[in-house]
Amino acid sequence: MSEASLHFLELSLPTPAENVALDEALLLDAEAGRLPPLLRVWEETGPAVVIGSGSRIQEEVNVEECCAERVPIVRRCTGGGAVVLGRGCLCYSLILPSTWPGCGGVKASVSCVLSKICDALAKLNLDVAVDGGSDLVYEGRKVGGSGQRRMLRGFLHHGTLLFGMDVALMEKYLRIPKRQPDYRQGRRHRDFVTQLPIRAEALQQMLREAWQAFTPLDRWPEAQTQRLVQSKYAQKEWTYRR
Repeated sequence: MSEASLHFLELSLPTPAENVALDEALLLDAEAGRLPPLLRVWEETGPAVVIGSGSRIQEEVNVEECCAERVPIVRRCTGGGAVVLGRGCLCYSLILPSTWPGCGGVKASVSCVLSKICDALAKLNLDVAVDGGSDLVYEGRKVGGSGQRRMLRGFLHHGTLLFGMDVALMEKYLRIPKRQPDYRQGRRHRDFVTQLPIRAEALQQMLREAWQAFTPLDRWPEAQTQRLVQSKYAQKEWTYRR
């Protein structure tokens, strides 16, 4: 199939559990043929730790500190490592068919998505590159991570873009990961992560233009999202399964 325009959804739900549940609900709708290709953008208002589907929580998260400060920890359905979300971090979620050009498999689709974002940022005079397989890097430091979940008919690519995040929160709530990309060179979070010099509104517009996502989504799977929250994302059995 040739590339086409995407639908667009700007929706941030009240809790991190609801936000990650909505991403899965959208993917399930797409798999059932009820959802067109979609770009969603959202933000968390307060600090929250979100871990990857395969993350080992005690290895990646300072669980005691999070619990002491009542910082929620949730496990998403996509891969990748632990991140801190909050003000200054724009989240984007792409739900695309498996037949989308250049996206035949995880490695190819990650490269396709991130290269498109780099090209769009270049038009804003920001020299951002892909490194570590799934990171966006600006001036040698990480400004975005990503992860995927693939199904038969489509896939969810979830990513972050940092534009004003308090890196001290990462120092507080995240451990230094055991598995690191080579370009990290053992750096602590505060020396490894930086911010894009751009406002959230411009980042959102950049994403919309890159993916031609201008048609609003007229309805979203609210009931399915709440079912997933109750059965999965609000359950300790899911969050602490590894």
